Amino acid sequence: MADLLSRSPVLEYFENEDVIQVVNLIEKPEIIQDQNGNIAELKAAKKTERRHGITYKKLNDKSRIFVSGKFGLKIIKKVHEYYGHIGVAKLKEKIRPFYYFKNFDQLIEEFCKGCSICVENKTRRSRVIGLLSKLGPATEPFQIISIDTVGGFAGNKSPKKYMHILVDHFSRYAWISSTKSQCATDFINLIDPIVKRNNIKIILADQYTGINSSELKKYLTRMKIQIVFTCVDCPQSNGLNERLNQTLVNRIRCKFNSGDKRAWSVIADECVN
Repeated sequence: MADLLSRSPVLEYFENEDVIQVVNLIEKPEIIQDQNGNIAELKAAKKTERRHGITYKKLNDKSRIFVSGKFGLKIIKKVHEYYGHIGVAKLKEKIRPFYYFKNFDQLIEEFCKGCSICVENKTRRSRVIGLLSKLGPATEPFQIISIDTVGGFAGNKSPKKYMHILVDHFSRYAWISSTKSQCATDFINLIDPIVKRNNIKIILADQYTGINSSELKKYLTRMKIQIVFTCVDCPQSNGLNERLNQTLVNRIRCKFNSGDKRAWSVIADECVN
């Protein structure tokens, strides 16, 4: 008899005992008052039904009590505190079968994130961050090849502005190309002759727009080459290329400024060879 008296008329539709606990945190008059103040939304809603003075939302052949978002926050707070400040997943699990309100997931996630008791007292367990790892050293030719670009050559007796440099991490052999731009085609034209004769496994590169383009990525996928990007503003991540860049630029500068009248691109080819 005591169990009978403790049950709310709203719950005649439900049988699960856990439902009694969750729904009875809210009084029936409160639900009716909220729905009476939210008539426009209830009328505009589809798939609703009314029983015992309460409007329900029908979703996937199940009925849930239809309340406003403001009242939904009240329900979230009561259930969250009643069950000992449970997390987002459990809170959704407790409320979803019985209540419906707009932005259900978003409201629960924002509430839990902003709960001061949870922030102050719960152990924080964030997602595991990927561990840093070292690439290489290479154990055979063409296992790891890195690519980089040096600019600032415009006007030195050549319309070309950029020097793209490819270097093998095992043999330290280098290839270069001089171009007017830094588009994907320029990098493909540098890589393609080498790929046709050798099996490149990994290319290490900075995050240039041309290198990070879908065109170049599709080309590398087709050639079964893995691309690994270095950290932004971290030249030491590609130290072999950076050091080679300095050596080549110094040699080109010395030759050009010592009276060599040829275009810088011609001098660069000679320095590499």
